[in-house]
Amino acid sequence: MDRPRRHLSDKREARFPNLRKDAYEVTSIEDGLYNCIAHAADKKDSWWWPLEEDTEGVFWPDGVDRVETVEAFAAAFCTEGYRQCEPFEDGPGFIEGFEKVAIFANADGTPSHAAKQTGDRKWTSKLGDWEDIEHGAPEDLGSHADGRPGYGKTAKYLIREIRRTDAAPQEPDQSTEKHTAPEPTEVKQPSPTSPATFQPLN
Repeated sequence: MDRPRRHLSDKREARFPNLRKDAYEVTSIEDGLYNCIAHAADKKDSWWWPLEEDTEGVFWPDGVDRVETVEAFAAAFCTEGYRQCEPFEDGPGFIEGFEKVAIFANADGTPSHAAKQTGDRKWTSKLGDWEDIEHGAPEDLGSHADGRPGYGKTAKYLIREIRRTDAAPQEPDQSTEKHTAPEPTEVKQPSPTSPATFQPLN
């Protein structure tokens, strides 16, 4: 017997006019520690947002402009290994071995949300400081054609190769052949300016 799907409250669900009950489910408890941008970047320890000044509990990658533009948000995701999509990769379509992030923007171009692809017709989103949900397509959270609000429209897709963390350990060498240990060589101490000892200024 299939387990029942968990859903948002009716009031929260109404915030997203394209979201159908049979096309999504809640996958977490409510958590205000992280937001949608952090969630799409696989981070759950802080909000990601480009505030002008450093603020406790809010993160933004070093070297990325602290401005609310789609390009700045794309640059933030690029620090996590994402890149711009080639023309044949663009859009929400699933490509085996890769995962995508969709960046949303309001009518004025301001970034409003990010969703991460987790499989074929599977996306995950953190709804502000509400719950995480799994849904079928980015447009589930977009604004409705009749003008009812959502997160606007998808403005950019980024892509990266899926990071494998389950690589099988290498088998030990079972050969019975004897190996001769190499002769020891002199170990040179690194010079004061070598990468081994150089410490960048803070």
